[in-house]
Amino acid sequence: MITSELKVMKNFIGDKWVESTSNETNEVPNPATGEIIAHVPISNKEDVDKAVQAAKKGISGLGSNSSTESCAFVVQVSGIAA
Repeated sequence: MITSELKVMKNFIGDKWVESTSNETNEVPNPATGEIIAHVPISNKEDVDKAVQAAKKGISGLGSNSSTESCAFVVQVSGIAA
């Protein structure tokens, strides 16, 4: 018998995992079994505004990073998305 742990995801904003201000989620089913494997936040305008502001802050410093630092950042982010 395979049991999986139900994941409750958060938004990644400004280098932190944060709850959505909507407090609403969508269920994510495993397409093969239909089993619910996660809940993801339903973000609202406030969440998006916070993410955009954090992104603007982050972009302003990107040009000052070395190629090694930029590459390390991409590797870190790809691990988050996986």
